[in-house]
Amino acid sequence: MLLLWLPLMHLCSAGKEVSAGSVMQETDIYFRVLMKSLRILEDMGLVKSRVDSTTYPPKRMIALTSKGKEVADRMMEIERLLEGHS
Repeated sequence: MLLLWLPLMHLCSAGKEVSAGSVMQETDIYFRVLMKSLRILEDMGLVKSRVDSTTYPPKRMIALTSKGKEVADRMMEIERLLEGHS
């Protein structure tokens, strides 16, 4: 379940639309796992994606929805509360 939330946290910290490739690099998640996680997050209405065909090869661009931003903000607050308690 943790892997599902890593892209959301990365998108929140980025604060803007980012490529799936950059999420993969920053989170060390394998492509298939990332795509499955993003599909689930998109189905939940937390992220939106589009294909940028102006680049070669085309890039999948991902951004938080307003609901996703709210959830990510709350998750980051929980993470701050738990720091130092492991």
